[in-house]
Amino acid sequence: MHGTRFAQFSTEVLRRGAAAVLPQHLPDHWLDALLEEAELLAPEAWDPQEDERVQECCAGLLGAVLVVLMEQRGHPDQLEVAVSTLMSHLHCYILALAAERVSRDTEIWLEPPTLANLFDEAREVQARRCAAEDSSTVSHRLWGMHRGNANDINTLRFAAFNRKTQYMQWVAYM
Repeated sequence: MHGTRFAQFSTEVLRRGAAAVLPQHLPDHWLDALLEEAELLAPEAWDPQEDERVQECCAGLLGAVLVVLMEQRGHPDQLEVAVSTLMSHLHCYILALAAERVSRDTEIWLEPPTLANLFDEAREVQARRCAAEDSSTVSHRLWGMHRGNANDINTLRFAAFNRKTQYMQWVAYM
């Protein structure tokens, strides 16, 4: 995201503050745009020699993470963040974006993050089926566990292999 598109994202989302960048508050088109950026950020998706593309690919994601960090730290005049911390926060944000897409596109509701827990790598997420019919089959297939009625809530925690979103797995805790 760059140029006019980033300027529009900045105006419509970033300037509205940290709560506006939470995945559950994003309109579909911005959620999808950020998920597209996440795909471009994957190590196998770009050639490190293409510096311009690398710089352009994650402006929206980076902007969103920085807006939340500024809020969490009380809007300091200057913000210092270790690269490893920034990458960890980007990873957590990408997982939250992906979970929001799952919630919107399936019968599975996943508890959205808050500003306080968005970057918590050990965040546990509540999940439940939204529809009573046919969802036990879907849930069983996705999580490999038997689930009871539509009111059951299971706690889930996100985990990822090799810090890549395409290898995201759901680890279920009963």
